[in-house]
Amino acid sequence: NFRHRKILHFPTPVKFTRWLFQQRRGDITPWAVLVAGWREAKPCLLAIRAAHTGEVDCLRPDARRPELRSPTSSIWSSRRTCESRANIAVAKMIVVVEKPQQELRIQSWIQTEMADLLDFQIELAHSVAEVVELSTQPHGAGGVRRGAGGGLE
Repeated sequence: NFRHRKILHFPTPVKFTRWLFQQRRGDITPWAVLVAGWREAKPCLLAIRAAHTGEVDCLRPDARRPELRSPTSSIWSSRRTCESRANIAVAKMIVVVEKPQQELRIQSWIQTEMADLLDFQIELAHSVAEVVELSTQPHGAGGVRRGAGGGLE
C-alpha cells in the first residue's frame, strides 16, 4: 500500500532521480511504487541502483541533482561491502508495456539488470487496471512479474 496515499508525478527521469536522492535510505521500509514507461524505465532503474548502492558514477551529470543521502543505520555503514544495499523509498517498479513487440525486449532487459538488485521487484503492466492492481499488492521478493493479463510470474 501507499504510505502517504498520494501520487507524485515526475515528468522526466531526471526529476525522479532528484526526488529519490532527497529521500531517506538505509534502515527504512520502502513505501513507494514507481510506474514508468519503457523509455523512462532505464534511467529510473539506474537511479534506483545508485540509491541502493551509493555508486553514482553510472548516472548522467546533473548539476541540480542533490547529493545522495547517507544511509540511516550505523550497522549498514560498518558492514558495507560491494554487496551491501541500502533500502530506499521505492519498493518496486511497474513498467507499462505500450506495444506488444516491446515485451520480449523489456523482459530481457529486466533479467540482465536484476542480477545485482535481487531484493527489488519489477513488474509489467499492459493497462491502467493492471497498474492499479499491481501497485496495491504487497511488495514481494525481487524479480519480474506480469500483471493479471499475462502469464509471466
